[in-house]
Amino acid sequence: MDAPGPSAAEPDPGQEGLRRRRLRDGALIMTLAGAFMLLPPFIRVFAAAASPWGIPLIVLYLFGVWAALILGCFLLARRLDRTGDEE
Repeated sequence: MDAPGPSAAEPDPGQEGLRRRRLRDGALIMTLAGAFMLLPPFIRVFAAAASPWGIPLIVLYLFGVWAALILGCFLLARRLDRTGDEE
């Protein structure tokens, strides 16, 4: 005899809440990391005379961080929206 409990098809509500909290924490960490990466003391590290492909390194860094933050926000928002639909 099987013990009564949630079936394999039904997600555990506690696990879903934990997953949603972790995604929200990830969004907070990404925001703080993005703010840190765009602070002037950290950006000055990339203010070198190097220019790969004829583009100054600082410009590549700024646009790379910007693009990575947008992509990360998009992916997090999509996953948060997906977990919100299940509630």
